[in-house]
Amino acid sequence: GGHHFFANSENRKIDFWKGFQERRSFRRADFFIAVSQYVRDHTLKYIQFDKKRTRVIFNITDTSKFNKVDQTATLARRILFIGSIKEKKGVMQLVDSFPIIKSEFPTAQLVLAGRGDAKFIHDLKQRVPVALLSDIQFLGSVAHDAIPALLATAEVCVYPSHMEALPLAWLEALASGKPFIGASAGPGPEVVKHGVTGLLCDPYSPADIAAKVISLFNDPALALRLGSQGRADIIERFSVEKVIAENIAFYKEIIQ
Repeated sequence: GGHHFFANSENRKIDFWKGFQERRSFRRADFFIAVSQYVRDHTLKYIQFDKKRTRVIFNITDTSKFNKVDQTATLARRILFIGSIKEKKGVMQLVDSFPIIKSEFPTAQLVLAGRGDAKFIHDLKQRVPVALLSDIQFLGSVAHDAIPALLATAEVCVYPSHMEALPLAWLEALASGKPFIGASAGPGPEVVKHGVTGLLCDPYSPADIAAKVISLFNDPALALRLGSQGRADIIERFSVEKVIAENIAFYKEIIQ
């Protein structure tokens, strides 16, 4: 996901120098690897390159580090988000969905882990009824080695990003075997098979985010099945062994 890709998705102007450098890089390159089909197709709208010389190879995740977690570590009704605390990650809509979830499940808690701008976090807290603030935790930055244990505590992981290239945080949560809700936008459908390996939500709709969380809270068998099938899919398509083999095959092909 390059400068043109994210500038467009975040409604920012193209920086002249960054845009020039990126276009020049594309002109000079012989072959291209895109981390998702969506990134490839979306970038092609702004930078012309030869699709025939492009291969989609997904990002990887360490399925041994992010292993299927011990379900006994799960804290009931804990909703977890890990990532940058910023608007493009859908955090605002997730926070707005929380009162709806609380009306159905009064013991629900929302945990947000990741670096964020102090003003943005302050503004998020202003959106929450005072009575619910104690049930939302902002953990700040979390060391990568601590993420598996944090994932283990979640009953459901919710990452309603407005835009991604191919999100590593999603892969890590899915690899952990946790019931997962991602965004239907961008490459979301390439990562999550809706209703099979997880659920996809409208990342701009707090009501839809809440509905998806509530559906998993109400159906533990579905949540367990999605978590198990989500991990199996990560091993099949995103594991280190699988993606390294795809890279090596691609390099051998273009060298020949």
